Amino acid sequence: MEAIKVDAVSSTMEERKSHHDKVSFEVSFHHIDNFDYFMKLYDLGFDIYNLHINDIAKIDVVDSISIKEMSIRRSIVRMEESTLGHTQSWHVDSSFSTNTDNSEKTSGNRVADNVVNPRHQKNNSIYVSRSPFFASRVMSPEKLAELAKTNPKKATRIIANRKSASKSKERKKLYENELQLKVKSLQSQVDNISQQLYVTKRDVTTRIAWNSTLRMKIDAKRQELHYRRAQYEAMKNELEYYRMKTSKFAADMANNPLYHDMVSKFSSGLSIQDEDPMESESCLPPFPPSPLPFVPVDSVGTTKLEKSEEKSPTPITENRTKLQVDIVRPPAVDPKPEKSPKIQYNEDVRSASRSEVCNHAKGRWVADSRRPLYSGFSCKQWLSPMWSCRMTQRPDFSFEGYRWQPENCDMPEFDRSTFLRKMQDKTIAFIGDSLGRQQFQSLMCMVTGGEETPEVVNVGWEYGLVKHRGAIRPDGWAYRFPKTNTTILYYWSASLCDLQPLNSKDKLSNIAMHLDRPPAFMSQFLHRFDVLVLNTGHHWNQGKITGNRWIMHVDGKPNEDKRIEEIANAKNLTIYSVARWLDLQLVSHPRLKVFFRTISPRHFFNGDWNTGGACDNKIPLSNGSEVMQEGSSDPTIEGPLKGTKVKILDITAISQLRDEAHMSRYTIRGTLNSSDCLHWCLPGIPDTWNELLVAQI
Repeated sequence: MEAIKVDAVSSTMEERKSHHDKVSFEVSFHHIDNFDYFMKLYDLGFDIYNLHINDIAKIDVVDSISIKEMSIRRSIVRMEESTLGHTQSWHVDSSFSTNTDNSEKTSGNRVADNVVNPRHQKNNSIYVSRSPFFASRVMSPEKLAELAKTNPKKATRIIANRKSASKSKERKKLYENELQLKVKSLQSQVDNISQQLYVTKRDVTTRIAWNSTLRMKIDAKRQELHYRRAQYEAMKNELEYYRMKTSKFAADMANNPLYHDMVSKFSSGLSIQDEDPMESESCLPPFPPSPLPFVPVDSVGTTKLEKSEEKSPTPITENRTKLQVDIVRPPAVDPKPEKSPKIQYNEDVRSASRSEVCNHAKGRWVADSRRPLYSGFSCKQWLSPMWSCRMTQRPDFSFEGYRWQPENCDMPEFDRSTFLRKMQDKTIAFIGDSLGRQQFQSLMCMVTGGEETPEVVNVGWEYGLVKHRGAIRPDGWAYRFPKTNTTILYYWSASLCDLQPLNSKDKLSNIAMHLDRPPAFMSQFLHRFDVLVLNTGHHWNQGKITGNRWIMHVDGKPNEDKRIEEIANAKNLTIYSVARWLDLQLVSHPRLKVFFRTISPRHFFNGDWNTGGACDNKIPLSNGSEVMQEGSSDPTIEGPLKGTKVKILDITAISQLRDEAHMSRYTIRGTLNSSDCLHWCLPGIPDTWNELLVAQI
């Protein structure tokens, strides 16, 4: 053991005071007794790093351990204290572990100030970096065994300190790992909350703007309603005035014998003769006789006679004076008319002025090298990838090179500039199933030419067509062309019924399918439409109705009529109800034009959609190219529309000839055993539907 210079420290306090200003910090903090002692000083509030000897003399606890003992124990610990810097004692870094002789010679020097780390939370020790000095002085197992023989308590403490240090490191590592996991978890939660906050703010902003727009529209509607009421009262008063005038005029004419003579002359003058019997304008009555019975009149203003009257015209008698004669529309005005134009024969006028109505559904498919109207590659912005056969692996596109030519009328080629000009400040709406959506996307591609253009604005929020939380897609889309203020929109309504959940709080509740009510979207925004195109059909089957949890309702109550439970009857009731409701609405919306598109045909061969049916034909028009029938090919739609102002857009027969133009198995998820023989490739047949629509608008 290294010799200790005890004379450096005198036994009396005065000698120590003369040689040292402070107690050397080389006193062993490693020894457990010294550690307890200095911990007492530390608890009393003393700065043990800069402790003066005078301060120690003033402390009561110093009496228990002499300064000399402290110096001796310091030297012992330098030889025997172990370790890696972890005991239940104070540790200092390598600056404290300098040459022992230097520390003895400069006993008045202060203790090293650079204690590295604060006290451990577990064992009240200070951690210091391991220096080579301490690493070389770690007690070997042999010395530890010898120490166990001489001082077993100390050896036991050393071993316990080593185990404690190891456990402390493990606990520290585990604690750090737990903290890192908690930090990551909290960061993830913060990111999710931030994203939800952003979405919420955006939704709130959108709804605020929407509410402002709705308030403005409500105010405008109130003003319009006030104006219409005033207009109605004015028209009502005017109608009463004219009724009074008409009654008075009829009474005057009934009592005027001259009036009866003029009517007799006028009737006799309509017989076949070479000269005009009325040579003076003064003999013409100022107004037609009143009251007059209703007589059917054809499109040119000629009264329709019975067959017996057409075959053998009899002389005009007194019994035929009440407009059983022909009323002839005046001929075109000649810039140099004769003084007394002759009245033509009724049959001549009938044959010369008859104009044939164009039947767009009767005609043929003809090849056209200018087709298609747009590219399936470039129209990505408006065209769904699942319907763009150019984006799939379909090898042939010969079906794109044909156009429809009506038989008895010319259908002009579609021009997007002309269409936008005619539809300026107007809105065209498609409401129906996925085939209606195909027609909507087709028209968007036709109007834009299949090009992405910034001149189209998404205005779906004006109609509530936004994607709700949890939805795969919105209920529809609406786009506007700002230059002409033309809006084209689509709303999904496969059945054209009003669908309302029976329990709005339960997402899986059944849905009331009101067969006698139009969709709520149509009722809400009908006043904004100028052209409305409806369709339904392929969702009217038991599988769709059951799968969608639709419960049929009539008059606001669940249906109890067994006849209406049949799918065909329920469909007819819905179409009839929608057509009659729209016919009533057209009275107050005279500018609105409504078209009901007939059903689009399916072409599943050798099975159905779920039993291996396919449509693999690639030869265009293999079943013929002409449609010669006069009536509609879809009586289910044609029947309910009779007697209404709702027009029919007949596309069934012309589409029936084009089985090669379906998606077939060339879909995004298509397989050899799965084919889509319901939807059409785009560009394709729906383009022709829109050409027929534009021609009839």
